[in-house]
Amino acid sequence: MRKRKSIAIALIAAMTIGIVGCSESEIPATENQVNEITEFKDTPVRVGKSYMKVSLDVTPSGLGALEKLIEQSDVIADVTITGWLGESVHWETFFSADINHALKGENEQKTIRISQMGTGENTVYENPLFKKGDRMFLFLSKVTPEELKSREDNVEDYYWIVGLYSIILDIVELDGEKYALDRGMGEYLNLASLSREETRKLSDYFDESDPVIAELKRTQRTNSGQLVEEEDGEQIFYEGNARFHKEAYKYDRVIEKLTIAIERAEKGIELTPEEAYDELVEEVSRALEEAKKLEEGKVE
Repeated sequence: MRKRKSIAIALIAAMTIGIVGCSESEIPATENQVNEITEFKDTPVRVGKSYMKVSLDVTPSGLGALEKLIEQSDVIADVTITGWLGESVHWETFFSADINHALKGENEQKTIRISQMGTGENTVYENPLFKKGDRMFLFLSKVTPEELKSREDNVEDYYWIVGLYSIILDIVELDGEKYALDRGMGEYLNLASLSREETRKLSDYFDESDPVIAELKRTQRTNSGQLVEEEDGEQIFYEGNARFHKEAYKYDRVIEKLTIAIERAEKGIELTPEEAYDELVEEVSRALEEAKKLEEGKVE
């Protein structure tokens, strides 16, 4: 299982093209105003001329990490991005999103506002901005009144993504079946991935609808472990771990796993190392059995 280092957030402008300013677009101030919008815009620019390097290592790791992520989240849901709302002076872009299936934090308003770090001028390294139609599993935390008071604009009632951008599963539907493609969430789910062939097929299918991420994945594979640049005389190596869509899962298995984990977290139940190991063995056995049935043509 992959391990994540423990490093605090680092937000650095990696190119000297200038700090992003406020977008001219008007950001709806409340969730109610978002709900009143009848025609949503798509994201005008998904990759900026400059980028920010943000550490992934702000999320829990090790045994019980998934439960800790759940505790940090007010909403855990399958959502669809319905439109781009604009940018702010805080290097963030706002999107409207419909909740398709909430696993935690049932929300009376099915449309919410989500903040993604980065803008059309200055995006997070290797993480394009969302686009209209993107469907994902997201762990979301609602902005607090204290955080709102510290802002310099009138934005209210939005959610930010727990884990910044690594705790995301892209959802795709192929041949009437829904699947989830991993962006870094796999180490928390403790689920057995689909076969390499199935994962590649789903990844390629996803790429047909998103050439921006398709190009990113090609770059990640090319730059894996390579020196990318020097900064102030110091050699900077990017991990280039090609984390996008290395693993894939059946949608229903993700729902089942998260539902059980949420129930445990709410009851304060922590898995022992032995229980976690037994759970993984059971999951791998199930995946092998499904693969065997598929090979024998017994799966409908």
